[in-house]
Amino acid sequence: MGERMTNVTDGLQNASNTMEALQNALGHIKMLRCSMNHVFESITNNLENSGGSAELMSSEEKERNSKLELNSNMQRVIANVRELEKLVMSLNAPMGPFTLGNTSLINQEVSTDKIPLYSRLIDSYKWLEKV
Repeated sequence: MGERMTNVTDGLQNASNTMEALQNALGHIKMLRCSMNHVFESITNNLENSGGSAELMSSEEKERNSKLELNSNMQRVIANVRELEKLVMSLNAPMGPFTLGNTSLINQEVSTDKIPLYSRLIDSYKWLEKV
């Protein structure tokens, strides 16, 4: 009885650790998406500001500042990718095949506002299968 209780407790603790690691990985994915958004925003802002606006900085200074900003943002992206890779490598692979049941039937939905959501769900599942 005591050994069985220990196995159940260990299983719950492992599940809790797995969920925590998964939550951390999802949080880092969000951070990665935000840092990528900063990269694209800085590129957009630099392209908009280079369009002949009469400011006190010369074009060389603007270009140097935009390169520094882009480099800084890309370094953040690289750091986030590395951290995400570490977190993903710490996750355990599922024991058996990972199935979502009858999710192929979800695409049969007649409500047009839900169809894009279901196709993205199935695409995510297909991507997860390849990983």
